[in-house]
Amino acid sequence: MKRPEDCTGVPGAFLSMLDDIEKCRAAGFLRPALTMALCVPDFCRKRIGKSYKYAEWCKTYGGFLLQRFANELYDVRNSAVHEMTPRMSCLLDFSKEAARPFPVQVTCVSLPVKYQTINAGALIAELLAAGRTFYEKSGDDLRDHLDTVDDYFIEDVSELFWV
Repeated sequence: MKRPEDCTGVPGAFLSMLDDIEKCRAAGFLRPALTMALCVPDFCRKRIGKSYKYAEWCKTYGGFLLQRFANELYDVRNSAVHEMTPRMSCLLDFSKEAARPFPVQVTCVSLPVKYQTINAGALIAELLAAGRTFYEKSGDDLRDHLDTVDDYFIEDVSELFWV
């Protein structure tokens, strides 16, 4: 194992992290999965190296939900990370539907926004898909930078013995 100051990232580590978040969602652990998924745009945009707003990243790489709620998702991320409660203008649906393999987001436009729901699983899936899109569209240098996500984790104690 390399010393922390020599870390360069394991190829595919970023995609592996996205897969871990998806497994968490599919197992029904929606709060931690949503909190981690809401951090994906932040992690990606900070690796670009220029001033890139969270909402701008969501609009560029996200689908319908990320584009519709781009301007409020950074605040949702902050409340999820710092207050352990993701607060949105809509209600978040954490029912068992959110853990299905392909969660479906149904938007009811006849209700006032405060009574509309967002399937948390669909939001998680869309955040992860946007992260994958960002990774795929990135050059090798940026991918290498994204893959440093696991540089400070070990899977085996023997990795502590630097070679």
